[in-house]
Amino acid sequence: MAFFRLPLFLKRSFARWLRQQDLRFLADAATLRSWVQALAFVVLLLLLLTQPPLIRTFMGLSFWTALLCFFPAFLVGSLIHIQKNIPPPIVAVCTLGTSAGVFFFCMSLMVLAKPTAGMLFGIFYLFAVAFYGWLLRATPQTPFPLFSLWLGTLGAWWLDQNGFFWIFAAFLLPISTPVMFWFGGWACQSDLRKREYENLRETLFTQNRLEQSAQVETMRRSLTKILSYVHELNNQLQPIVSGACILQDDSVQENIPEQAREVLRDLDGAVRRVVEISRVLHRGRIGEDERAHALIHTEVCVALQRVVERVQKMYPSVQIQLELPTSVLSLPISGGETTLHRIAENLLLNACQGQDGRNGAKHVWLRLRYDAAQHELFLEVEDDGVGLPPYLIEQGPSLMVSTKGEAGTGLGLYNVSLLARTNGGELRLANRREGGASISVSMRFPSEF
Repeated sequence: MAFFRLPLFLKRSFARWLRQQDLRFLADAATLRSWVQALAFVVLLLLLLTQPPLIRTFMGLSFWTALLCFFPAFLVGSLIHIQKNIPPPIVAVCTLGTSAGVFFFCMSLMVLAKPTAGMLFGIFYLFAVAFYGWLLRATPQTPFPLFSLWLGTLGAWWLDQNGFFWIFAAFLLPISTPVMFWFGGWACQSDLRKREYENLRETLFTQNRLEQSAQVETMRRSLTKILSYVHELNNQLQPIVSGACILQDDSVQENIPEQAREVLRDLDGAVRRVVEISRVLHRGRIGEDERAHALIHTEVCVALQRVVERVQKMYPSVQIQLELPTSVLSLPISGGETTLHRIAENLLLNACQGQDGRNGAKHVWLRLRYDAAQHELFLEVEDDGVGLPPYLIEQGPSLMVSTKGEAGTGLGLYNVSLLARTNGGELRLANRREGGASISVSMRFPSEF
């Protein structure tokens, strides 16, 4: 049974290793221009080590032989650019081959040079180990960069001329393994902290926006009451305004004392200013469109398709089915496509990862439904995993409380609930009878849209 479990373990480990990679950074670092610059650097370095007489005597290296040892790394790195638009996972796999070529080059220089000079090249070898351990996120659970390290190192055995290969290998390989894992683990922890920071920043931003929306709603209601009071005041002041206009007549003012005239002029000016303020408030309708200014029309179906494609690349073993309405939906969402992206991605990742971050679902269904009569959008995600814990269904998501233990951040579902509330909706949690979780998000929109 263990024999049959091994390929499945390697498959899961390889999928996990791909998810740990910064595929965009790998693609940018593996450009043809970068490899041409690397080749130029290697040529200049080898010229410096082989052409000056004193250094050549100390190193004992041949320029063309040393340059030929760099050819495997350059060849694998250049093969990536034979075809355009290569998928990022293929780039990551080719980077593994490239790292094996670099280790072969460093070890070849050690065995081709004189023993004293070979020990100096060990510094370059350890630097390459640390760099690729960081770049390829090498960990004990994802040891694929370690395989390339051993392959490239042992491949230099046939170039051994002085019989020092096994001495160097016996000294460097036991040191290189923990060095690679340490830098790889440090890089994974840095990525985790960065994601936690981004999730926390998004959560705080959403919570702040929700509080601001509540304040705007309170202000809108207060201003609506003020408008009603001003309207009543305007009705009460109309007779006074009419009376003031009559009193302004010259024939009437002849029989009024001077002091009374000044009082009437002040009263007339004050009344006219109040009436003008009333007209401005009614004409501007202050506070009624505050929420509308924060809404961004979003192509919902297109945005969800992008999210599904992105998550599917991260979890190729999970079958994600997207069910969309036939009509095109362009709806005003608070935060626009970014809000919809965060909601859908958090729900899909929660289903694919499972409660412990490992045993996720194998099938995930994402359904979208829009109720035009109620102006309400429903986004539902179901899976066939282990389901949600009962306390989470009863109490709802809380800040910094994760269902995945150390593997989670406790921000995903909580952030989704905040984003749903900013759009006038809510988050609903349940478990399916057939097994698995069922999470629904609703969003309501103003009737005028």
